[in-house]
Amino acid sequence: LEKKVRKIRRDPTLAEKVKILEMLQHPNASQSSVARALGLSQSTVSRVVKKQQEILERWNQNENPSRKRIRPYKNARVDEALLHWFLAARVANCPVPGSVLMRRAQTIAMEMGVRDFKPSNGWLWRWKERYRFFFRQIQTVIIKSESEEAEEEEDEEEEEAPNCLQDYSPSNIFNAGEAALLFRAVPGRTGKDWPRERVSVVLCCNVSGTEKRRLLVLGREELLRSGEVSPVQFRISEAGTLTPQVFAEWLAEWDRQLAKEGRRVALILRFRSPQPPRLRLPNISLYLLPDTKSCFSDPLDQGVTPTFRALYRRHFLNRVCRATGSGGLHAAAQVSLTEAVRMMEEAWREVGESAIAGSFRRAGFQSNCDTPITTVLELTPPAGLTAEEFQCYASLEDSDHSDRPYQQVSGMEDSEGVTEDDIQ
Repeated sequence: LEKKVRKIRRDPTLAEKVKILEMLQHPNASQSSVARALGLSQSTVSRVVKKQQEILERWNQNENPSRKRIRPYKNARVDEALLHWFLAARVANCPVPGSVLMRRAQTIAMEMGVRDFKPSNGWLWRWKERYRFFFRQIQTVIIKSESEEAEEEEDEEEEEAPNCLQDYSPSNIFNAGEAALLFRAVPGRTGKDWPRERVSVVLCCNVSGTEKRRLLVLGREELLRSGEVSPVQFRISEAGTLTPQVFAEWLAEWDRQLAKEGRRVALILRFRSPQPPRLRLPNISLYLLPDTKSCFSDPLDQGVTPTFRALYRRHFLNRVCRATGSGGLHAAAQVSLTEAVRMMEEAWREVGESAIAGSFRRAGFQSNCDTPITTVLELTPPAGLTAEEFQCYASLEDSDHSDRPYQQVSGMEDSEGVTEDDIQ
């Protein structure tokens, strides 16, 4: 008789355990068939199934995918606190060698009252292995300031784009940002006159200008009229701004879509963007721009956001001027959030490739593109406004223009003393 060969027990890694759970989702898959396909015992697969929830939680929390067993380790709070400090230092573009990490860990331990903590080279290696996913996923891009560039132009040509993005084609490099929009504002007032009419709009597009992500609009619940159905892309936010949780959901949904397309992209964010909770994004690499005055603005600020606001306000004025039987402010007050979101979508569709490509070029990307640059000043202003007045109206959210006077458009006069409470 042929002697039965005993299988040697092998503990699968966290990544392999997730793969087991994914394979078992197939209608015809069984624990035995999955075990044979992966060279594991059926009992090993069974144990993975029993711990499914725990495994998926560890996976979603970016735990080391090569880790096999969960071994409790001492001073977990110190390690977590050091990780948060390290990420903040990286984004601030501060060099953090191992010796600095160990000294900082010692300081954190003392602040937490952990007296027996003594960082060593072995501890540092284990700490890096435990959180190595963060080292790969979040990177900092340094964009040189104008003064720094002027000094270096004498010796060498200006760098076209951060080296870490060279592996991506222009169609796979995106920039996302949050833009405030006073969606019911009319000419003749300053931005300070419309504090409750503010929403935040998340804009996202690629370097080539060939792809624009669907808008995400955030605002307070009171902006919705009684009985008004919330637009699909509108999310309620108490502060009226993008929260880390909503940002994480937005990123996760996009990542799933990219997985179906078999595509990987780079996403450039300003550090002021909400930092999402620990989230696994296999198809999106995040690149954070330091939020310092010595650095260039992100690409959206270089023209995309102003152009979007100008196009929206042109649609909004046309809508208000078409209204009959009411003054300008009354007509503006009648514009619902749903109508406003539709006009935002139309304005976003009209932001052309040339405006987007020009914005990225001004930020240091794809400067060899021959597409002509479009600016807000080149947009035709609505009837009744000069180009300068329209630019001022289009940039109400910018503090530089919030108190600058300009003429009212015909029909916008508040002849009946409409107050802010009427704009609800």
